[in-house]
Amino acid sequence: MVIITTTIKKTTNYKDFKRVIGNRLLNKEHFSRLKKSVQHKNLLHLNPIIVNEKMEIIDGQHRLQVCKTLGLPVYYVMEKGLNFADVVQMNSNVKDWGLLDYLQSYCEQGYKDYLGAKTFANQYDLSPSTAIAILSMGAHVTRAGYHAFKDGLFKITDYDRAEEFVQKLKEVARYTTSNTWKDRDFIRALSISYERGIDHEDLMSHIERANGLIMRQANVKDYLRAIEDIVNLSAKNRVRLY
Repeated sequence: MVIITTTIKKTTNYKDFKRVIGNRLLNKEHFSRLKKSVQHKNLLHLNPIIVNEKMEIIDGQHRLQVCKTLGLPVYYVMEKGLNFADVVQMNSNVKDWGLLDYLQSYCEQGYKDYLGAKTFANQYDLSPSTAIAILSMGAHVTRAGYHAFKDGLFKITDYDRAEEFVQKLKEVARYTTSNTWKDRDFIRALSISYERGIDHEDLMSHIERANGLIMRQANVKDYLRAIEDIVNLSAKNRVRLY
């Protein structure tokens, strides 16, 4: 726990403050709400920004931005020795960090596998959680995997294999409704289908002959049933995926 023992100071020298590398980016909605609140009644002196001896902001990025925008003095306290770990702790006490926050943070710190995950997600138009799942070859993010990701321990299992899966996913995507192909449950079901012996080219042949679209389903089991039905439309030997 961070205990603040120093006195509150104030300044209008906004350039003195620095952002901690790896901290979350500003949230526009949060900034807008805070700005309106301060314009209604300014109580920022009761909630000072926290900085370390380098004037790096440990807590209070949005408050600083509001002060800069409205031309208000910044109230702050300095506590020596605070670092990025304290940023995470203080932010998580207010609002839990999401996968995107951790991804952005570790990318800024130069973590190779996180940079690879960001590139992969952008290249194939995937959500961070989906990209992370595919790159770790799980097709879904487990609780243990999520904690490992938070702790900076995420590793790309096999980039080439992940790319091969996404290429197959993109081919199947042409025969799905709307953004069904981006649904993590669908991606998981497709991954399970391949794991259980469904050949991709054979699947594509069945899908084309089915002359229809794969509809959005409620869960992985329902997607497996849908894929199973498509494959069994013209299969000699009935396939069971679920």
